[in-house]
Amino acid sequence: MKITLNEKETKDEIKFPCLMQGEDGSVVFFITNKWGTVIHTNVDGKKRLGDNSVYWDMSKFKIFKGSITLEND
Repeated sequence: MKITLNEKETKDEIKFPCLMQGEDGSVVFFITNKWGTVIHTNVDGKKRLGDNSVYWDMSKFKIFKGSITLEND
């Protein structure tokens, strides 16, 4: 028996603005390539809510496909 896998790396096209998730679980709202603001982070993470940068390393993020709800307490 012969089995051949033809795997293709599927890469989602990034359309800005968009939400992306970092390797550490943080979610950043990106306005353009490398420019974004942290809108979700875990307590132990290095990033803080509201941190903004124009130098994010995009290779450390993937497109966030979930949803986020913002509301006042």
